[in-house]
Amino acid sequence: MKKIDTERGMNKKQCASLIDHTCLRANARKKDIEQLCHEAIKYGFRAVCINQTWVLLCAKLLKKHPHILVACVVDFPLGAGDIGQKKALAILAKNAGATELDVVMNIAKEKKLFLIEQISTMVFKSGLEKDILHVAEEQVEYKRIKQEETEKLKNAKSKKLK
Repeated sequence: MKKIDTERGMNKKQCASLIDHTCLRANARKKDIEQLCHEAIKYGFRAVCINQTWVLLCAKLLKKHPHILVACVVDFPLGAGDIGQKKALAILAKNAGATELDVVMNIAKEKKLFLIEQISTMVFKSGLEKDILHVAEEQVEYKRIKQEETEKLKNAKSKKLK
């Protein structure tokens, strides 16, 4: 075989063994998935990467080729499910024959959580920790209230009311 990576000395077969042959199209049909599996066998790809609905079919078609993984993308494409939903989908995929699970992260949620952490860190490091800070995002809540200052605020408000 002709070498395709002269630095590592990889041939076509070695290179193919690193590839996840993928079909995540929403309009994929049974014949598309069958072709995907046959190509994975023919070229020696590492895995077929498919939507959950095709796991059982791929597991059946690749049963005699256990070196080819059935990679299921869980909660694709948005990753909008909560952790319980992702877990349930992962269990279903595993039971149907998935040998690899790729769980889609909820990017919007994770970005927000990351930003909240960054903002909170920035506020605390800048010396504003004396201020009352509430930053909440779903189950994440950062609170920094000192008892003395809370008492001072209460006292100040009660004096203004008198």
